[in-house]
Amino acid sequence: MNRTSTVRALVCVATSLALSACSPADGGRDGGPNTRDVPTDRPSPTPRTDAGATPTCGAGQMRCGSAGCVNVMNSQNNCGMCGRRCAGSQVCTGGMCTTPMMSCAMGTTACNGLCKNLQSDASNCGACGTRCAAGQTCQAGVCAAPPAACAAPRMMCGSACADLQNDRNNCGACGTRCAGAQVCVAGTCGCFVSGSVQLCGSSCTNTAGDDANCGACGNACAAGESCVAGACVAPPPGPAGSACTSSDMCAGAMLCEGGACACRGAGEACVDSFDCCGPGLCDEGTCDGDSRLASGAACQNDAQCEWLCVEGTCL
Repeated sequence: MNRTSTVRALVCVATSLALSACSPADGGRDGGPNTRDVPTDRPSPTPRTDAGATPTCGAGQMRCGSAGCVNVMNSQNNCGMCGRRCAGSQVCTGGMCTTPMMSCAMGTTACNGLCKNLQSDASNCGACGTRCAAGQTCQAGVCAAPPAACAAPRMMCGSACADLQNDRNNCGACGTRCAGAQVCVAGTCGCFVSGSVQLCGSSCTNTAGDDANCGACGNACAAGESCVAGACVAPPPGPAGSACTSSDMCAGAMLCEGGACACRGAGEACVDSFDCCGPGLCDEGTCDGDSRLASGAACQNDAQCEWLCVEGTCL
């Protein structure tokens, strides 16, 4: 090997060693950074959603087991909270079980949704929920020992003896109440018929003066008529100026003009001096217009006299 070849060999060896030091496969013996490419743009992992996740209930609702989302403010089976059931006739209002207002017949009171007689109900004696002890009965709202057997013809109705033949509250049978002004006669509710008092429908009616039942049930008087002593009669004829719909409603010979009874003027037909206007008198069936009676003459009103008519005589 000549001098030139030797120099070339040394240069190649030096170059190979330099390349090995600059590009170590394991990151370099000097602890330098690893120059291998590492991707930096990988997407963040997407959160996993379970297929069976429980959905959220809407506003004002609550999830109650298999019932799902319910409105606990008005649910009968979940009132105010899951599982709270309203009892009996109660209703769920605003999340509370309440008993609705009810109307009971006279003599009874609403107790827990039922109408009870506090005077005779042993479970509600005197007040709702007051129960009488075993062997006691409720008598006039007080728990007491039951009375002895009722003497005939009276019968035990609740905790008291009653005569079913004339008891308005137990007429014919215990608990049968007579309505309105009816009375119990021989076990039947009806009117105490006396003269014109009759049972019209369910009401006791005086047919002597009832315009809708005049003389008999259902016999109604015509418009303007009144029931007097069981007969429909027209009102008495009115004086001059009184309201009318026909001349029959006006006294004497007056006529109904413009809805009012009109007096007769001089020369017009009359029955008596009441028919004549002003100071006029009825003279032989005709209004004379201006005649006035002198003192001491018989009169019917002041208009007939020169001054006043007092007790049928002109002063």
